[in-house]
Parts: sequence; C-alpha cells; structure tokens
Amino acid sequence: MKKIIMYLCFILIIFISCSTGQYGIYQSYTWSELPSYFIDSNPSTPQMVYCDEYYSVVAGTYEMIYSIPSNGIYWYLTYYIYEDDPTAKVNTYFSINLLASGPVINHYSMKGVRGIKTNISLSQLANMENSENEMSNRKRIFIGTKTENINGYVIKMEYGRFE
Repeated sequence: MKKIIMYLCFILIIFISCSTGQYGIYQSYTWSELPSYFIDSNPSTPQMVYCDEYYSVVAGTYEMIYSIPSNGIYWYLTYYIYEDDPTAKVNTYFSINLLASGPVINHYSMKGVRGIKTNISLSQLANMENSENEMSNRKRIFIGTKTENINGYVIKMEYGRFE
C-alpha cells in the first residue's frame, strides 16, 4: 500500500510539473486596407503575414515601415516588447493595427478571429536594409509614443511618418 501511495505521489508530481506550461506573447498585424509597403525587422514575423493572425514573438526591439495606398504616407515605428512581471501566467495577445492615419496597438484577453484574412508576402517586398537606404533621403517626422501594459508585458511604440 505504501508503494502505491508513493507511486501515485510521484505520478502527481510529474503531472503537475508538466501541466504548468509555458506562457508567451503573441503578435498580429491588422489592417482594413492592404498595405502597399510593409517591412518588419522582427525575426519572428513569418514570410507570409496574414491580417489578424497571431504568431509567437520574443522580447526585443524591432523596426518596421508600412504604407497604405489610399494616402501614400510611409509610416515608421520602433516597437519594444519586454517582460515587466515574470510572475504573470497568462498568454498575451497584441496587435499592431496598420492604419492610414498611423499605427495603433490593440490588445486582447484571448485569441479570436476579428477580420477578413488577406495577406502580404514579405518575400515580395523590400528587405529592411533596402528599405532604410530608400527612406534615408526622406525626413522623419516623429509623432508620438504609445505604451501598453498587458498581462505582465510592456509594448511600447515610437512612431512617425516620412516626409
């Protein structure tokens, strides 16, 4: 009987340690008008980006540029993802909404489908190095900073447009 109790305790310990799971942060891009230009230095960004589809990201600092054809403005942003509370035990979902009027950070308590799926193939667009060279002749106009504290993570975005 004692061996059975020890065996069950051992199984329970293994089950508890395996079921704690990993919690992470997930990012998506959303848009109402398909961007004509899109580049992101985040290595977690897949080659094919779908509107409102989440993918796992890691903390870091990333640069991106996009343009919406209806107004032709090129927007730039630097976004920072970092963990603020390592004790938070929840998956976190956030989105960068690529609007013609500038980028917006949205966050959600859970993953869900909210839009029509359209895609951008990053392989068909310029890479970040070429993008920086192309935009180096344009003046950057800084517009602002937005910060969101989401479930133990901080998402900070500094953004502006090219003139």
